[in-house]
Amino acid sequence: MAERLANERAKPLTLPARHWLNLTLLLVVIWFGRAFVLESAAGDGLARGMVDRACRALGAGIAIAVNGLNPEVVVVTGGVVKSLLPLQGEIIRRAGEYALADSLAGTTIHFVPGHKSQTVRGGAALVLYERARRVAGLPR
Repeated sequence: MAERLANERAKPLTLPARHWLNLTLLLVVIWFGRAFVLESAAGDGLARGMVDRACRALGAGIAIAVNGLNPEVVVVTGGVVKSLLPLQGEIIRRAGEYALADSLAGTTIHFVPGHKSQTVRGGAALVLYERARRVAGLPR
């Protein structure tokens, strides 16, 4: 009996018209996301607070990398970076709240929009930066 119950539970649940359900949910998420961004830009307290919290978290993450590694360059890249470009100054300011001042002052932070198909873009940006720095004769 227990074996029969286990076999019945292992069957996947198929919903009729699940693709339409997925599309509807996607459209709802897009609509709410757009409304959220517009409300945040308009100064809505809750939306602005959530954006502020995300900036603080990303700034803290950058600060951890800067404090731990003391790099010359940090390249923030990925599919969502395009949406972060208007918040770049705020994120760097938030990183300053957590990073060691000397380490952050010696680090250049670049926000480079990208896509998961461009995974070597950060490394390529670093190579271009290093070449330009060496050609200009700037110290390390």
